[in-house]
Amino acid sequence: MKVLIISYFFIPSTSANAKRPYYIAKGLLDAGWDVDVLSSDSLLPENPNELLDHPNFTIHRIKDPYFILNDKIPTLFRKIMMMLVRGLLWPDPYLLWSLKIIRKINTSQYDRIFVCIMPISLIIFSLFKKVTSSWVFDYSESYSPKRVVGRKSPLYYIMKPFLAHFQRRILKKSGPVLFTSEVAIKDYLKYKLLDANKAISIPLFFNNLDYKGGILSKNHFIITYTGVFGIGREKRSPLVFFQALKLFLKENPEAQKQTKFIFYGRWRERDTPLISKYKLEKIVQINSAVPLVHYLKVLESSAVLLLITDESDNMFVPSKMLDYFGAKRPILAFVPSNSETYSILKNAKMNTFHAEPTDPEKGSKCLEDLWKKWKNGNLSCDNSQANQWSFSFQMPKILAILNKKGKS
Repeated sequence: MKVLIISYFFIPSTSANAKRPYYIAKGLLDAGWDVDVLSSDSLLPENPNELLDHPNFTIHRIKDPYFILNDKIPTLFRKIMMMLVRGLLWPDPYLLWSLKIIRKINTSQYDRIFVCIMPISLIIFSLFKKVTSSWVFDYSESYSPKRVVGRKSPLYYIMKPFLAHFQRRILKKSGPVLFTSEVAIKDYLKYKLLDANKAISIPLFFNNLDYKGGILSKNHFIITYTGVFGIGREKRSPLVFFQALKLFLKENPEAQKQTKFIFYGRWRERDTPLISKYKLEKIVQINSAVPLVHYLKVLESSAVLLLITDESDNMFVPSKMLDYFGAKRPILAFVPSNSETYSILKNAKMNTFHAEPTDPEKGSKCLEDLWKKWKNGNLSCDNSQANQWSFSFQMPKILAILNKKGKS
């Protein structure tokens, strides 16, 4: 069996969205499939090396025309044009890349086409390629045409009926549609964007085979956050955590010299003033995103892993949370208790250190409990209830879906 995976991000890209298609590709190769991947070179680390080295694996990285134009156009015109292309004239940033890769796809040679791109760009494929039941769409990031969250494009609002029509048409012709969020499934069914029998819940998962058992630092109480604080107009911010951290250090001055907050990812300069406002210059360390292998080591060597979401995140379960499960480290979660993310934390029994995103006092108490456990050498974490969000649990489900039917 041969599959083509189409994913804008793919490891070693440091995007959170690169991990899921990478894990799926690994699982398919282990099961004897031939795997081709069509991806971009976005967010690759310096001197990147492809992590998958297999005789039945091929990857084609197609540079996004956006970045080609970005290098050639004078600054002012570039900003104006790129704002139009990536924010105002089209509702998602992958239009140019989608248009470019269409001519490179020969669907006739594959038993399955597995698509991991934003739903709006599916329209591009429907206009130029025949979508059949051999196509499987993976909605790791789901923007319902009826629920606009964090969208800047005015055209999006105008085009909502048009976009809904095309998604409905595409998904009627396609095979199964995989969702990582139960909220997103309910939304798509509510607005009749697909048939209920096609919607399959396959949550985000961590690759339990990749963790090596990192060594916990004994000299520093390390709190780690990975990724980004807020995208676009999202409310998610380190503000409440910094407030909790400042309060914790005030109540526990002996923790001042041992506590470190280490960030890995795309830091937003808009958050930098918060560091000086709460006098955390000696506590906070900002680092760029790191490749997958280093990233997993970072998680395992941390005392505490920080998770922050808000109401606007409810259709998007953060992938970092599942990686935290795999690292077997306690999670300090500033998460709404009525969200799907919290429901997963609770079901996995990883919600011991939880505070609402607006409650720095509770967050400070959680930090104090965690620090005392670390100081006494009994900071442990049982992740046995999180097994259902592991690669070993979820990959057989994906294989069963892809093996169920071949070409049509």
